[in-house]
Amino acid sequence: MQVFINPMSGSVPTDGAAQLRAILEDHGEHTEIHEISSSDPRAEILDHLGDSQAEDIIVWGGDGTIACAFDAVWDQDIAVLPLPGGTMNLLHKQVHGEFTDWIDCLEAALKKKHRRRIPYGRAGSFRFYVGLIAGKLTSFTEVREAVREGHVLQAVDTLIHSDALDLEPRLEVAGHEFPSEALEATNVGALINGSRKEEKAVLDIGVLDPKSHLNLAKTAFAAMVNDWRELPEVDFVKSRHFTLSSRNGEPICATLDGEPAELAQKVEVEILERGPTIWTSH
Repeated sequence: MQVFINPMSGSVPTDGAAQLRAILEDHGEHTEIHEISSSDPRAEILDHLGDSQAEDIIVWGGDGTIACAFDAVWDQDIAVLPLPGGTMNLLHKQVHGEFTDWIDCLEAALKKKHRRRIPYGRAGSFRFYVGLIAGKLTSFTEVREAVREGHVLQAVDTLIHSDALDLEPRLEVAGHEFPSEALEATNVGALINGSRKEEKAVLDIGVLDPKSHLNLAKTAFAAMVNDWRELPEVDFVKSRHFTLSSRNGEPICATLDGEPAELAQKVEVEILERGPTIWTSH
């Protein structure tokens, strides 16, 4: 069994590799554990997999790490068991349902290994598996990482010298489910909702147009550690497709699953059903 652990993820314990190996060996699984040490988990996973002909792998980390793993095995018949090791673990909650502890997720999946495909999003030529943020708030990615590493002064300096708190609406979002032809926004977020409660997977689309820097800052910091859908300042619309446009004709700054990307001036965003293969208990 090939196992990939990102020890830099938000909630992976320092002795995580030893704990995981012990549980897998108790279940009779021979393990080959790799600790991700670079800033490019996708390339590192690909390198270790090589020509191993693996059918199932385990990836322990946050949403960004799991997204990189999905990209790494996209063209291969490999199922990924994602174990929650990040801060928000939104994808893991979609996959494992009632299980939130990594040991519970692992034990349940080992007892009943069920393969299924999960939905994914597409923004132009880019794929995402958790969600995207478009707009100047994407600058907060650097702020978040600085805070996580304990560099508070660096985080403050990054915030001060960025235009993340620019209140000018630079984006337009349009779709059949929106109340007007095109809504203006400073920032737009879209999270994949693959809950079994939904007949089909949908995008939860949040449009942010705050009236003050304080409201924008509060929302941005809260979104670093919480599910955006739990924030009272953001109203969400459910849709399977929408159009995102830049009002000034410039490329759109975005993050997809936490990774920075530059989208075209106008891009179609949609959710598709047959995405990567995962294995879990249900």
